[in-house]
Amino acid sequence: MAVTLCWNILTSPSAFAAGDIKDSKLVTGTEKLIGDVTTWLMILAPIVSGLLIIYFCIRRSAADEMDTKKCCARKYA
Repeated sequence: MAVTLCWNILTSPSAFAAGDIKDSKLVTGTEKLIGDVTTWLMILAPIVSGLLIIYFCIRRSAADEMDTKKCCARKYA
């Protein structure tokens, strides 16, 4: 059954759209959309990564303070 399906696909006549698909509005609009999205990602990626680095550094310093407080409380208890 799979052999006949493959044979039918390989031997079926191809259908082509009239005109060139590269010049259609869908393709050109999609290319422009992808270009715009990648431009915005290139702008947003460094900003977001910088903010995340700052956020995690603040969290780490807060965790260090809490650990220090617990450690000192154990020493003197």
